[in-house]
Amino acid sequence: SLFAASAKLAQKTVDANVPSQGEKILKNANRSLSRENSSLNTENKLLSKENQQLTIDKKQLSQELTKTQAQKTQDLYEKNNLESSDRSKIVDDSSEQVAVEKTPVDTSFESVPQSPPISYNANTELARGSALGSIIEQIA
Repeated sequence: SLFAASAKLAQKTVDANVPSQGEKILKNANRSLSRENSSLNTENKLLSKENQQLTIDKKQLSQELTKTQAQKTQDLYEKNNLESSDRSKIVDDSSEQVAVEKTPVDTSFESVPQSPPISYNANTELARGSALGSIIEQIA
């Protein structure tokens, strides 16, 4: 009976060291998951490097855009100043031409009387004549 108990105990020890079918499946699944995890870690590192490069590219593009916008603004500012300068020059040139083309004003008292101003109104002259007529009648 001691021998039987010893044999039983030995069998249990052997059975304990032999993996069951479920343990084999779990071990295989664990290996498979470990390989997949390693692959995902490698992919993650590559994506991280690509992300860093894209960030650097984005910063460079942003700087180039800022420089381009600043240059365009400067070009427009200079163009506007040149056009302003040209307009001032044209105005100065035309005023010089006008000054040259002006005829001297005759200030002598012997000059021919000028025609009535553009705003001449016959009714106003008639009213003046009537008032003058009234004054003459009062004097007489």
